[in-house]
Amino acid sequence: MSKRQGDLLTFLKAKNKKTDNTNKTEANLEAIEQPTIIEKKAEEPLCSFRDEINNFAYPDCWNEKAVAFFTEQYKWLQLKAGLYLMSRLPWTCKKNGVDVGNCLHTRYSATRIAEHIAKEIKMNIFKSIIKQNAEICIIIDEASTVSRNSTLVIYLNCAVQSAPEPVMLFVALKELMSTTAECIFNTLLSTLNDCGFDNEYLKANLIAFCSDGASTMLGRKSRVAAKLLESFPKIIVWHCLNHRLQLSLDDSISEIKHVNHFKIFLDKIYCVYHQSNKNQTELETIAKEPEIEIIKIGRVLGPRWAACSLRATIAVWRAYPALYMHFCNSSHSGMAKRLANINFLQDLALMIDILGEFSLLSTALQSRSTNIHKAQRLIKRTIRALENLKMGIGKHESQVEDLIKSEKFKDIPFNRSNKFIELPRTMLLENIIQHMNLRLLSDRNNNEEIFHYFNLLEPATWPYEEITSPWTAAERKLNCLSEILKYPIDLNDFRDFVDSNIESKNDPIPATIQKAKKIVSTIAMSTAEAESGFSLMNAICSKVRNNLTVDDISDLMTINLLGKELMDWDATPFAKSWLNCNHRLATDTRVRQRSTKGICENRLV
Repeated sequence: MSKRQGDLLTFLKAKNKKTDNTNKTEANLEAIEQPTIIEKKAEEPLCSFRDEINNFAYPDCWNEKAVAFFTEQYKWLQLKAGLYLMSRLPWTCKKNGVDVGNCLHTRYSATRIAEHIAKEIKMNIFKSIIKQNAEICIIIDEASTVSRNSTLVIYLNCAVQSAPEPVMLFVALKELMSTTAECIFNTLLSTLNDCGFDNEYLKANLIAFCSDGASTMLGRKSRVAAKLLESFPKIIVWHCLNHRLQLSLDDSISEIKHVNHFKIFLDKIYCVYHQSNKNQTELETIAKEPEIEIIKIGRVLGPRWAACSLRATIAVWRAYPALYMHFCNSSHSGMAKRLANINFLQDLALMIDILGEFSLLSTALQSRSTNIHKAQRLIKRTIRALENLKMGIGKHESQVEDLIKSEKFKDIPFNRSNKFIELPRTMLLENIIQHMNLRLLSDRNNNEEIFHYFNLLEPATWPYEEITSPWTAAERKLNCLSEILKYPIDLNDFRDFVDSNIESKNDPIPATIQKAKKIVSTIAMSTAEAESGFSLMNAICSKVRNNLTVDDISDLMTINLLGKELMDWDATPFAKSWLNCNHRLATDTRVRQRSTKGICENRLV
């Protein structure tokens, strides 16, 4: 037996020792309860040190207090409370009648417990994924914390057996020493290896890699995607569709200067009210209608996704009369003249109709259930809607004439000034449709044949007039599809699948076909999950908690994203594994009693 094992066993064998102090009365004698060891028979075989620890029988009072302490701390961690607030936990629990012992009440202990809980949660989940040999897709994105630390957020989309659809899982938030492709690639691989996904597993099960269009991520030479393809040659590199959607809009705007003038004017409105509290207060005084949300007047047609631009333009639309009245009464008379131009009101209505279609598509593409085939259908549907808009008139455009005659707009002297030319409506819509086709319905990172292979699993795309059973042309491509998905598709299952659809039967989908369709759905269409991860990061690491380390933030994100709800969470296995790691117990009496002074200090760190 090693020295460490012997020391620990010696300590654990001590039971119900008593301490006597001559300066204290008999009432001050206290029993130091220590855990006992289940007696082993001599003939039992020797077990490992971890097995011995697992077999320790702790008194019920120790177990109850440890579990109660972990439960209370888990509740606080899910509320995204600062780790310093853990020092107030004993005081709060005592006030609520919960005994959580007298140890592990410092911020340092709270950090270690949060780290332990997060590690156990991830270990249990990732062990299950590896055991199932599940196919995975990697989603990453890069951003900065409040403390200006560059970070990399990593997600996995997994095709697990227990779920009918792929499961999106948060892996980690990692600090980047630099934002070079080499550093990002090494950080990504080392993080996956630490979670149990070694290179051999990735070669056998990594299907795709999804990221935004930054040159560091998806550049052609020596970028993260290129390095991944060198190590794992058969993966699919996917450029986030939401970013590509925004790029198609940016391309269209950059080619038509009139749109830039429209954008500059709306940005000027944003600057007027977001750089001066006085201007915003004056506008709020004029705009008494509750539906006018002045705070939502933001920048439009910028790097943010379409939904943000839509909110900004709708806010201007709703606050239109109030904006005009405020500009007339201030030093911005030129802006008031622009608002009094009918051409500008019509342009604003047109942009709201266009951005409304973009926002609908952007929201749909962010859904976890969106796969390649559904994404293509959504994109084509939006293109058809824009073509209809080009031939007709939009919802908001049709309201312009009625608004001008309405009571709300009666104080605005509308006119048509040649100084402010209206947007070239037809040219703008044609440009948008053209760039959507170029950006969204083709992918420079992948061979177009890949999408034809995926169509074998989607009966809606089949040329039924050319199909005979057996479908030999498709069967020739079946092996290539199996190599792409890294999963063998049974030929008999495929023939049954084809026959069932040709004859319009409602037969259940064969097992291998169903699994192949799930693997295709594993390929992430968007980095929206990574974006939401950064939103959670900003909620945890606020301006008053900017001294949290990136690892601490990652642990709190793990508990919030992967942990169960408090009502369903059992703290017992986590408390036991904490004790098995040779940590102190919540009832350890060797620690000095902490003073309650300063417990109620309002420090949010």
